Order: sequence, then C-alpha cells, then structure tokens
Amino acid sequence: MKIRQSLSTALKEHPIATRLLLIAELILLLICVVGAIRPREAITVPASEISAPLSLDAGTYRICIHYTTDMAAQACYRVTATVPGGKLLADTVNLYEGESCSDSTIWLTAKTSDLTVTFSSVEGGNLIPGDMTIIPTGGFWRIRLFWVLLLCLGINGFGLLWIYNRYYGISDEGKYVLLGFTGIVLFSSAPMFVDFIPEQDDILFHLTRIEGIARGLKAGIFPIRIQPGCMGGQGYGASLFYGDTLLYIPALLRLWGFPIQTAYQIFMVLNNLLSAWIFYYCGRKMTGDRMIAMVGAMIYNGCEYHLVNLYARGAMGEALAMTFLPLVIYGLYRILDGDTREKEYSYAFLLPAIGYAGIIQSHTLSVEMTGLLTILLCIVCLKRTLQKPRFLQLLKTAGTALLLSAWYILPFVDELSSGTYLVMTIKDRAIQEWGIYLSHLLLPLIHTGRTAQFFANGLRDSTPLSVGLTLMLILAGFITYSVLNSGKIWREKKAEKVLLLFAVLCLILSTSLFPWNRIQSFALQHPKIAFVATMISSIQFPWRFLSIASPILVMLGVLLLKHKKDGERSSGTNKVGILSYRNFALCLLATMIFTSGIFFADLVENRGILKLYDDDSMGDGVIMGGEYLPEGTDPTRLTHGNCYAEGGLILEDFHQDALTVQASVSGEEGTLTVPLLYYKGYRARTAEGEVLSVYAGENNQAAVRLPKTLMDSGNGRAEVTVTFQSPWYWRVAELISLLTVLGLIFYAWNCVRPCKIRLHTENASYNEHVKGCPNQ
Repeated sequence: MKIRQSLSTALKEHPIATRLLLIAELILLLICVVGAIRPREAITVPASEISAPLSLDAGTYRICIHYTTDMAAQACYRVTATVPGGKLLADTVNLYEGESCSDSTIWLTAKTSDLTVTFSSVEGGNLIPGDMTIIPTGGFWRIRLFWVLLLCLGINGFGLLWIYNRYYGISDEGKYVLLGFTGIVLFSSAPMFVDFIPEQDDILFHLTRIEGIARGLKAGIFPIRIQPGCMGGQGYGASLFYGDTLLYIPALLRLWGFPIQTAYQIFMVLNNLLSAWIFYYCGRKMTGDRMIAMVGAMIYNGCEYHLVNLYARGAMGEALAMTFLPLVIYGLYRILDGDTREKEYSYAFLLPAIGYAGIIQSHTLSVEMTGLLTILLCIVCLKRTLQKPRFLQLLKTAGTALLLSAWYILPFVDELSSGTYLVMTIKDRAIQEWGIYLSHLLLPLIHTGRTAQFFANGLRDSTPLSVGLTLMLILAGFITYSVLNSGKIWREKKAEKVLLLFAVLCLILSTSLFPWNRIQSFALQHPKIAFVATMISSIQFPWRFLSIASPILVMLGVLLLKHKKDGERSSGTNKVGILSYRNFALCLLATMIFTSGIFFADLVENRGILKLYDDDSMGDGVIMGGEYLPEGTDPTRLTHGNCYAEGGLILEDFHQDALTVQASVSGEEGTLTVPLLYYKGYRARTAEGEVLSVYAGENNQAAVRLPKTLMDSGNGRAEVTVTFQSPWYWRVAELISLLTVLGLIFYAWNCVRPCKIRLHTENASYNEHVKGCPNQ
C-alpha cells in the first residue's frame, strides 16, 4: 500500500520528471521489442563461395552448414571476423561423421565486412562443405530487452525507495540490511562479472545439464527426463537421477538468446541472492534481530566451502543444496525447540518441507547425507520427537517434501528399479583416504589448489576443503563464551547444544579419521546390510559433510551474537566476554572478507579460463564418470547416426530430432536399432498406429523387433517412430507436485498471512497502549 502511495506522491510532486522517465523507459523497451520481432531474411551461401568474406550487421545469427565427412576425419569450422575484442562470440564447431548438417549460433555486437568461415580436419580425412545458410534471429535484441528491463527495474526501485524513505522513513537497520544484501551478493558473485568462466572441476558436466534442458525445451519436451544431444545425440538420463529444477532458469535464459556462459553467470548471481535471502530470513526468525541475521547471511555466502563449491569445484548441485540447507536446519530447530502452544507452530512444517524439497531437487548425495543426519537428530532428541505435536509436524514435513518432489522421486525410483546403472554397482570404493586432514580445519588454506588426493600429495596444491577460518572462529567463540559464562548454554540451551554436537560430528565425518572403511567392510560381509556399503561408496568424498557443517556453524554464530548482544543489554556494559558483540561481528566479517578476497585473487591468477557460448563448445557433452549409464554401456561406441537394421531388415532412411527417431525399413522380420541410449520410457509406433515394444539392444541402444506379420501387412515396408514418452503414473506424480505447490500457496495465504496480520495488530495496539500510559 505504501509503495503505491509513494508512486502516487512522485507523480504529484514531480509530474514532468516522473512521466519523462517512464516515457523514456517505454520507448527503450518498445525499440527492443520491435527489434526482436521484426522479420529478417536468411542469407544463403553456395558451397563454392562458403569461404569468401561476408558483410553482416550486429546481431545474433544461426549458421547452418551442410557437409559430408568420413569416420577418419576430426573436422570442425571456426567463424572469425575483424572486429574489436569481444565483439564476436563464436565457438569452434565440431562436424561429425554420421551427421550432415551443423547448426550453431554466433553473437556479433558490431558490424563487420569480413566474417569468414574456416574449415579444418585431420590429415587423411575427407571433409566436403556444402551450402551455408545464415539466419538472423531476434536474440540480440532479446538480450538488450532483458538488460533494459533490469535497468528500468533498478532505477524505478531505487526511486521508490528514495521516495518511501523521504515520506515514511526507512530505519537505519533497514538501510544497513539493504546495503548488506547488495554488498554480499556483489562480493560473493565477483568471479562472475567477467567475460569468461574460471576453470572448475565439474563445470562442464553442469553446463551440459543446462544445455540438455534447453535442447529438450526447444524440442517441445517438458519436463526433461533424458537430455538430448549428449553422447553422439543418443541422450543421457542425468535428469532422471539428478534433480535439476532450478537449472530450468539458465536453460530458459539460453532459449531467450544468451550465450551459455552468460546464462550460467546470471544464474550464479541469482543463486547467491537466494542463498543470502534464505539465510537472512532463517537467521532473523531464529534471533529476532535483523542486523545479526544480515551478518549471518554475509558470512554464509562468503564462507570457504560455499565459495569452493561455486568457483573451484564447480559443484553446482551441492552449491544449490547449500542454498536450501538453512531452511532445514532452522525448520527442525523450530519444530523440536519451538513452543507448541503458539498458533504459528501449526505451520512450522512449511520451511523445512521446502528446504528438503529444494535439496532433493538439487543434489542426490546431499539428500542422502541430510536424511541420515535427520534420522540421527530424531534419535538424539527422541523424547521431543515423540511428543505428539512435534511428531505431527515432522510427519507433515516429510509428507509435504515428498509430495513437492513426487514428480522427480517417482521416475527416479522407477528407473532405478527397472534397470541396472553404474551408480548402483559401486559398493567397494573406499572413501576414507579421501577424507581431509585435521590440518585442513585448523590451517587457513585459502588458495585454489587442484588436488584432493591428500594421501599421495599431502597438502601440496590442495583444494581448500574446509569450513574456513571464520567458521572455526565461531566454533571457538561459542565454546569460549559458554565456558566464560559458567556453562550457561549447556544447562539452558539444549537446542544449541545439539547444533554444536552436529557441527562437530559433520567436521569429524569429513576427515580421514572417521572409520569409513571399517563400516563399509563390515557391511560388505553381511548381505542384509550391503546397501550401507553402496551408500558409503556413493558419497565418494567424506568432505562433502562440510556442506552441512557450514550452515550449522553459521547458525551457531548468529545465536552467539544474539547471546552477546542480550548479555550486554542486560548487564548494562559494552562487553560480555573477551570481545563486545559489535567487535566480534566485525572480526568475523573482516576475516571472511580477507580470506575470500585472497581466494578470489588466487582463483583469477592461477585458474585457467573457459569461454563457452553455444553447445558446440562442449562437443557431445560431458558425463563425468558416467554414473547414470546403463551397466555394460561403452560410451565410445555411442556415435552420431548409429542407426542400423539386422536380420531380414534393410534400413532405407532415418531422421532424428532430439529424442525422436523416424526410420523407414524394408524386407522381412528383423531388429531395428536406433541412435538412442535406452532408458525406461521409450515407445515405438508404426505409421498405422501399431505399438511395438522397445528394449535395450546392442550396447544398450534402443532396439525394436519388427515381426514378419507387420512387414507382410505393409508389403515389405514399414515406417517406425521411436520416441521418449513418460509413463502415465509419472504424469500423475507431476500433477500431484503441481497441486501440492498450489495447495501450499493457498494454505500460506489463508493461514500464515492472517497470523502475521494478527501479530501486527497486537503489536500496534500494545504500542498505542504504552504511549498512552502516564508513566511513559
């Protein structure tokens, strides 16, 4: 309401300036919209002139080149032009045997008169370029429209805040929070404000996931289960086993027209904003203090392991899980320690349910670790867990998280139960030697080393796998404060004692001191619990538990700051313990900024750079260890156009579009193998509508058996279409998740909002009463 009044006030007091600003913004937006939708003519270049220089205006162009190459050729082409640095964004485009046309995108931000296409291939290979078509797109103007919209939102938002502050006033705390949010998001996103991506361990795998989603959406597939284009166009089922809900954001940015690295960079900034806001919200709810919550959000976004995941390891899935972990920690804190008599307690399940759902749909291994620690927490707090209101809230949390994630969980479980995949066969991979040293936790390792093989290399060139100096100061400060206050926290704050216990436990689990190998060996010797060995093997690196230790320690930090602040108020002094509340907060922030700054400097100085614009830059995609391949698959044999017929069949022609293959065959009965890696969900149908079964054939490619009766009925010919189609019960799960989301929105609007209004009214009435008291 006050925002609307602020806008009305601006129009009344500054009518000309305000209207001129709005008109200017509308004109800019209209120019971008017209530029994006206006028709453009394609340019066709015959094969004889394909290497001649071309003149092109600034814009985004699709370049389609027909070609012929053989198996011996490792062929590619490169688009170059004489333009200022950074004005042409174009990748080296690979050309594959089995394909006949390439389709790539270039971004040209300045006019050129000598754009040239240069081909190359290995000696002895045959490469025959054909005609080239250059298709102008509206992507260039869509990108401008995006930035103009963002600029307009920023200007208008700042103007409204200025007017609001002038007439209604923003508290000093509110201003500090706004400045803090802006500062920490910009600071934690600093490595993204460049025209490249710092080289990272797993980044190409996650960019492949983003690109797979974008390709699927472009082909009209939703939701994406199999990512088209990977492994010679045969598709990879990463989306079946690895939650990628949030990755639809950068995928949509790709479809909007952005280069892949820019879409990724924007997404990283948005993730840092979401991470800071979630922790701030949870910290404020936990302490009731906005400034302390802001300090916690700044420390969490800048803590060492969070930055390592984002910018050194490129572990996007684990980093996204860390974004949601504070919701789980605070939610469980609220359920197990909150006052069950409060009306607001009835919806205590909402935050942890959203948190668990976010983790489930971000990182599978974080689900496993968080789930195990949650079970342990319920056992440790068994007396409280079994109290009826708390137990019901826990059940609601689990049920709501499962319903929200049903669209992902059901296909995941169904696919695992219907086949054997590499991720299921790893049972005896020892992980203890991959644990970190105690020195990692005690020493300020803030360089961006590349190795985690400490058992071979020691700490030389070590990845900084630690919670960092700032969080270790929090741990030491929390213990020291309790000791100096005669163990008051141990006696009165049981929830904080449990938080400390689990923080220390996670730190121990991350080290090579924990007996992972013994537990695994014991499980392998007893078939009934052999699944435990598989779970341990799947964790792969014990230091993943640092992702859970980090938010717990920062939560302890905000609680410690709250204790110190309350202690100073109650005692009337400016210092309780060694440092005052403000000095301790400044010390933590200074340490975080110092260590993170050195980390960023080392990242820029010693890491390589990646410049990636289109999917061509990643070839057939990166599948890392191929954990989601069907067992027995040889990925090197999954090549482009690997479609063939056996038995009495003859393959006459085929066409592939994403996850759909249309083939024409003739002859007698036989087997048709199509260039699609088999996962449950593939269906085959003839032109006449007859349904055929699809199964895993040679090298686990999708295969279809065409019986003699079918071929005879078609006079020795048949048209077969093989495509991926989600089973009906997967669609039901999707509907359940959608209805759950809508139900939660309705529930929050009708239950949570009235409670907030009631609290606001009660506080306002109390304040009026206080003002009217004669003693005040």
